[in-house]
Amino acid sequence: MKPFLNSLLQLCPRGSVSLLSRTMPERFGGKHRSVTSVHAYNTKGENTRPTERYPMPNKKDLPHDIMEHLEEAEVKNGFLPNVFKVMANRPEEFRVFFTYHDVIMNKKTGKLSMADKELIAVAVSTVNHTPYCVTAHSASHRKYSKKPTLADQVVVNWKMADLSDREVAMLEFAFAVSRADNITEEHFQKLEAHGFDREDAWDIGSISAFFAMANRIALFTDMRPNPEFYNMDRQEDKTHRRLTIRIVRSCFRKGTMIKRFLLSGFLHLRRRGGGSVSFLPLSVSGNLWGRSQSVALNHPKNTEGENITKAIGRYPIPKKTDLPYDIVELMEEMEVKTGFLPNVFKVMAHRPAEFRAFFAYYNAIMNKETGNLSKADKELIIVATSIVNHCPYCVIAHSALHRIYSKKPILADQVAVNWKLADLNDREMAILDFALAICRADNITEEHFQKLEAHGFDREDAWDIGSISAFFAMSNRLAHLIDLHPNPEFYIMGRIPREKKTSSS
Repeated sequence: MKPFLNSLLQLCPRGSVSLLSRTMPERFGGKHRSVTSVHAYNTKGENTRPTERYPMPNKKDLPHDIMEHLEEAEVKNGFLPNVFKVMANRPEEFRVFFTYHDVIMNKKTGKLSMADKELIAVAVSTVNHTPYCVTAHSASHRKYSKKPTLADQVVVNWKMADLSDREVAMLEFAFAVSRADNITEEHFQKLEAHGFDREDAWDIGSISAFFAMANRIALFTDMRPNPEFYNMDRQEDKTHRRLTIRIVRSCFRKGTMIKRFLLSGFLHLRRRGGGSVSFLPLSVSGNLWGRSQSVALNHPKNTEGENITKAIGRYPIPKKTDLPYDIVELMEEMEVKTGFLPNVFKVMAHRPAEFRAFFAYYNAIMNKETGNLSKADKELIIVATSIVNHCPYCVIAHSALHRIYSKKPILADQVAVNWKLADLNDREMAILDFALAICRADNITEEHFQKLEAHGFDREDAWDIGSISAFFAMSNRLAHLIDLHPNPEFYIMGRIPREKKTSSS
């Protein structure tokens, strides 16, 4: 029995036992039970508050897939990390946030180890003074690296930490992306001298950019680290292993049939995720609705394999015939809608999984129908925060969109030059004041929220402003990484009002 249990535990990703206990058929475990009733850490639905600013919703009010994710995380860690509690306030953003995280952090190719990725998260989060991300990812780094003090050294002074030359080169590149520096060939050459190629550079940059966003979300939601993170993996901890063995043994009392059921379940989880469970409706292996598709050989607008355009940055643009159908479909829909294909679609197509995660996240925050922000408000936030990060693509493209939505052909230009001298009303000034505080990774206080409330914005509107500012902190840095340039068409869009059609008599 014990060797069999040990082999199961090696196959099983931490936390997947709870999934099996929830989905067990009636004939194996008696009556069907609700999700929380069988959970080892059931809190009976009460709120557990990671912060007072955005307390966790009642569990019974959450969608089933979010509940599954929360409970898997709770079993895996022995506690529920506060990021799950806070993000549960916004189920759609919860889904796209963790999907994006998994796409870049659980990527199996490339030269970055899990310890490398966590070290990047710690380093860039230290620059942004983000307690949650620093503390949580320091714990993860200790786990993967088996070095109980290195993350602490990086937090205090990374230049004096016990880092290898390879790790120093990696963090130097990560910091350049985190600062929204102009990334040059020299940055790439320094990485190449330590064995990293262009794809590894994208990985480092993508993680740095993601945590530029995650840090800002943590700051405006006042997310605090769980106390458990501070001591994790500083010494050997067998608590999780004992818990998992206890749960598996209780299931095995049902006999050989249930043993086969559990084993097939473990193997299924292992095959599907390579150690991680696919729990979100947004698939990273197929299209946005979770179905893998072949390349677009028979697409109605197929261009028979030619490049969409010549390279417009550091990374080559894939041929349409090499892209999944859903990505080609989205690109051609956008081309028909705008009259040209924005360069961000071309460049992100280099990484189909990240393409899906990026645009799903964008749609979740920019196409949200509720709240007091208009489309023009959202575009103005992007222009104002992107100019701080000196991002030509985002400033030019979203200035064009602001002109279209606002019908104000010069306001975005004024904001790009000096927002404090622009023709903004008091409401717009309040929006940008809050957005820019998040862009700078300031410590967001109640005073920031009160200034918004004085202009009719509630806490949910503040989240909307913060989420857009945080997402474009990531987007700006990705644009620098890949040397993304604006399409010429953006410069003139919305500057000249369209003539109204007169009806013929």
